[in-house]
Amino acid sequence: MATSRRMRRPFQLPRSYQPHPVLAVASAGALVSRVMSKWKREGIIDSGRRWTAIVDEDALADLAM
Repeated sequence: MATSRRMRRPFQLPRSYQPHPVLAVASAGALVSRVMSKWKREGIIDSGRRWTAIVDEDALADLAM
């Protein structure tokens, strides 16, 4: 159950609730970060500040299928 910051009263979100677009983008960014970190650990990519390189193109192609 979520709580309103202003009113400090709990409220329920309907089942069809869609998060605010800003929150969705933030969540997507976190997902991309986790996936890229995993690929880096697995040796599929290498990356640094403002760059990414594909190290194992075949492994990346296998993931795409």
